[in-house]
Amino acid sequence: MKEKNEIDAEKIFQLKLFEKRINELQQQIQVIEEKINEIEYLKNGLDEIENSNDKEILSQIGPGIFVKTKLIENKKVFVDIGSKNICEKSIEEAKEFLTRQIKKIRDVREELVEEIEKIIKNLQEGKF
Repeated sequence: MKEKNEIDAEKIFQLKLFEKRINELQQQIQVIEEKINEIEYLKNGLDEIENSNDKEILSQIGPGIFVKTKLIENKKVFVDIGSKNICEKSIEEAKEFLTRQIKKIRDVREELVEEIEKIIKNLQEGKF
């Protein structure tokens, strides 16, 4: 009888580990979806900049802090391409850069979803 209780306790422990892992993956997916939304919002902002020249806009200088600025150049933007390297790009090039970022992030999201599905399948088949 003691042996069965040990096996049950081990299965319960494993189930809790799987549950914890699924929750972690779901949280990562949520962060990824928020990042995708931020990038999509940024792409929309680039469209607005492209259609606005010599207009006053609000520019964020920190979290929740904005200043009024006058847009002088609406054809080029400066993009952080990684490791704090900044490069001048046309609006279209910047949008393409953001689209590639979204694709990479979605690929990671898909890998996380597949991992969740694999865990669930193993649980359903009793492989734990």
